[in-house]
Amino acid sequence: MASSPIATVLNSTLTKSRKKLILASIKSNALMAWAFATNRVEFEDGGHEITNPLTLGRNPNVTSFEYYDEQPIAQTNEFDTVTYNWARVAGSVVISDQEEDENKGAAQIFKLMKAKIDVLEESIKEKFSEYLYASGAGTDPQGLTLLIPDDPTTGTVGNINRATESQWRTSA
Repeated sequence: MASSPIATVLNSTLTKSRKKLILASIKSNALMAWAFATNRVEFEDGGHEITNPLTLGRNPNVTSFEYYDEQPIAQTNEFDTVTYNWARVAGSVVISDQEEDENKGAAQIFKLMKAKIDVLEESIKEKFSEYLYASGAGTDPQGLTLLIPDDPTTGTVGNINRATESQWRTSA
């Protein structure tokens, strides 16, 4: 099946704009712009989820002794893995063949497709700013409200329960 002219324009334009849209949306917020400028952002290139090994505890077998005192040799469990799921965000640009045809030549006041992509870029910027300060409910990206809650002794972040792992709690 042959592609319509508008499908070709959409595919080529959005493909070239994708990286620009993503980076512009992420860097549009002052906090994120600072994080990028100071190299505090790491990128992952795939996988089912994002994981990182984490030291949560200490070895409780450390003690003072003299001569033949018994030494503790209890099994220890100081490690866990923090796990984050990917969040996906999408936006769409819709334009019909008729709109494309009517937006040509002398009747064209502005390039409709470019304007629609510009609006999409601004919409993505605004949405990412919302996500940054939100809790990450449902399929939304996790935000600062989840990471720095009002009550740091509740909730789970990265599959680690803050109620049972005190070092995983935030403090101000």
